[in-house]
Amino acid sequence: MIYMKRKLEQPIKNNHMLNKEFLAFVDTMEENTAILNKEGKIVYINQAWIEFGLANDIAREDYGLGVNYLEIARNAEGEDAARAEKAVEGIKAVLAGEMDNFTLEYPCHSPEEKRWFRMKVKAYGDKSIVMHENITKRVKQRIKRRERTKELEGLYYTFKLAENRDRTIDEILSRLSRKLADFWQHPEKIQVRIRYADEEYLSENFRETGCILKGDIVVLDEKKGTIEVFCPEEKKDYSADFFLAREEELLQGISRTLSGEFSRRITENKLRNNKNLLQSLTNKTPGTVYQYQLFPDGSSRFPYATEGIYEIYEVTPEEIKEDAGKVFDRLHSEDYERVADSIKKSAENLTVWEDEYRVNLPEKGIRWVEGYAEPEKRPDGSVIWYGNIRDVTERKKREEAIKNLHDVAVNFKEAEDEKEVSEMTVEAAENLLNFQNCKILLVEEGMFKPTACTSRAETKKMPVSEGIAGQTYRSGESFISGNISSNPEASPVKDSYKSLISIPVGNYGVFQVLAEEEKAFSKKDLELAKLLISHTTAALERFSYEKELEYMSFHDELTGLYNRRFLQTEMKRLNTERQLPLSIVMLDINDLKIINDSMGHDKGDELIVKTAELLKDNIRKEDILARYGGDEFVILLPQTSKEKAEEVLKRIRTSSEKTEEEDLPVSLGAGIAVKNNVEREIYEILKKADDALNRNKLSDKKSRKNKLVQVLLNALAAKSDETRDHALRMTDLASRLGVKLGITNSELNRLSLLASLHDIGKTSISEEILTKPGELTDEEWEIMKEHPERGYKIASASAEFAPVAEDILAHHERWDGEGYPQGLKGESIPYLARIISIIDAYDVMTSNRSYSPSMSKEETLREIKDCAGGQFDPELAEKFVELMKEK
Repeated sequence: MIYMKRKLEQPIKNNHMLNKEFLAFVDTMEENTAILNKEGKIVYINQAWIEFGLANDIAREDYGLGVNYLEIARNAEGEDAARAEKAVEGIKAVLAGEMDNFTLEYPCHSPEEKRWFRMKVKAYGDKSIVMHENITKRVKQRIKRRERTKELEGLYYTFKLAENRDRTIDEILSRLSRKLADFWQHPEKIQVRIRYADEEYLSENFRETGCILKGDIVVLDEKKGTIEVFCPEEKKDYSADFFLAREEELLQGISRTLSGEFSRRITENKLRNNKNLLQSLTNKTPGTVYQYQLFPDGSSRFPYATEGIYEIYEVTPEEIKEDAGKVFDRLHSEDYERVADSIKKSAENLTVWEDEYRVNLPEKGIRWVEGYAEPEKRPDGSVIWYGNIRDVTERKKREEAIKNLHDVAVNFKEAEDEKEVSEMTVEAAENLLNFQNCKILLVEEGMFKPTACTSRAETKKMPVSEGIAGQTYRSGESFISGNISSNPEASPVKDSYKSLISIPVGNYGVFQVLAEEEKAFSKKDLELAKLLISHTTAALERFSYEKELEYMSFHDELTGLYNRRFLQTEMKRLNTERQLPLSIVMLDINDLKIINDSMGHDKGDELIVKTAELLKDNIRKEDILARYGGDEFVILLPQTSKEKAEEVLKRIRTSSEKTEEEDLPVSLGAGIAVKNNVEREIYEILKKADDALNRNKLSDKKSRKNKLVQVLLNALAAKSDETRDHALRMTDLASRLGVKLGITNSELNRLSLLASLHDIGKTSISEEILTKPGELTDEEWEIMKEHPERGYKIASASAEFAPVAEDILAHHERWDGEGYPQGLKGESIPYLARIISIIDAYDVMTSNRSYSPSMSKEETLREIKDCAGGQFDPELAEKFVELMKEK
């Protein structure tokens, strides 16, 4: 560096004007300094000039001694070319003596930072001194001040524009889109787009590019729009760096300003709308919303009252704004002191004021009003109330009507019957509800019968299917019509009727009100009428319930016949000489327990009801029939001899015999006893009838047993024809085998009965299992295996069948002990059960079943022979095979 300096100093030594002291001074200067000769060539450079060239990688031939500085400057390009040319002209002018000095500021940016310099040119003899001062710091401060000024101007402009409530949001954004560029450092290069709601606002000649700043317009926490600022030059070197930091802050500030002002604008509009709505609501609110102010001197006024004040006091808000006297003039004389006192207490204690009182109005007369207000103490000592007053006249009338109707309901308890309740209802409707034309129609034998009506109402029976009365009764819903003629189902009694109320009276009938004027009734009329009829319905229900209780206390629930309690009452009533002779017929249903056990209690109940109907059809009108117990019936026949009683019983037996071929035949035991002497105890006669019943049942035992067997077989047949045929075939085989075995006649009869009844337990098994075409499931098979036990229970319940009960239980036991249900073995199995098990197996194997085809006789006998000693008694099996081969 020293060598270079010495070398550079060499050309100056011959120049007497550039002495060493001056050059030494130049070297101390901070500015990058060079001395140019008259042609513009560099003749001297200071240390700062050299260091700047080295630091910025400037080629030595572009800044060293001997270089023509003017030519180097002319090589600049782009925006720098214009400034360089200006610099050249200035230097030339100083060298030519045209000016003493020249100054020019210019940018000189490095890749690392933006820099600005000031070039100062001074004449020095026939030479010029060129100095380049680094003014970056000052320029940046100046730019910052300018940016801040523009930012403040932009924010201020936006604020003043947005706060002007005379301008719409559309006008504000339209103006701003055209003005916004002015607040940027390069307004001529800036274009703006503002999007808000569904609108778009553009600056002039708008063209969208990729270089963009954005700011959101957020109104009441919801993004409503965006401000976009574009730099239109589409060059890579134009990036976000094109915008100054202050400009980015400016855009965000403008966005926030608009967001805040638009939010306030919308909030103000909402508040204004709410205020208008509140005013509208208060004006439309029933009654009046008001302020009432009471001063220490006793004077008072209504500073505020809605228009509804006129409906309450027939005064306008203006009339009472300064003096409340007119309001107090309207108070009813009997309520004045009480209301004034309640206001005074509210003022003294600052407690809520509320009261109901009457007002006497010039136009409407006496009305009831209700007031409520909350007090507040004012600094001047006055008290002001904020409250509401409304007309409650209709409510008071309704309350009075409801009270009177409840009194009517209390009076209903004194009524003797339905007619009296109906008459009291119509009277209340006429006197309390002012219904001049009303009636109650109660249903009787499918017809509406007018039970009670006002004097103006027409009375005429009509079918329950006709008119609005029928519609009301069927639907159970109330109707109100202001124009009956528009309803095709109305069918009024007279064409002159226009209005109607129709209300169902529970399940008992209909209450109707008619009027010749259209729209004569209101919904409140309907509500009060419904309240009255609800009391009427309750009263009628009480009568109905009492009748039902009375009926239930004297009637059997299943059959509807009189019960034992009623019979005992009647026996006491009829125990007089005038009723003699008094015949008593005692009857019971034969073998009802077996029916219940075999077919189920539903079938048993069905038989009881069937028997009751049969008995009712065969007794006289004056006879008294009662269900005396589970299967017992008693008939009391007053003034009836034994011969006449036997005629009645004969009719009953004839009717029961006609049911023998039915699935559920009626089989009855009966006994008759007659009371001819009033001194004889009537219960003794009842006992004699019961004894006669039992004697008759014993004498009819065999016939009854055969009929019962047939009933049970019919029950099996109803479920499966196969089961019935199976029993018939087995009866024949059992008889033949019994003869071959040489058993007694008594045993033969038992065996025959067993053959018929061995599967009787299947009557309580479902038809689906009995007739299932495929194999039974495990669960179904377990149910099927229960039929011996079920059959045992059925047979044990009857003295006639009890002798074969044990054999029925054991007919599926096996000789080897592997059978069911008890697992009996060998001779511990009853003898007849061992016989019937072989016959049963034979018939099953030789018959077609839903779950398997039949086997031939030979195959079946071979199977029985093979199972002898296992499933069957070997001796009995051998005898059976012999029997079958004999034929």
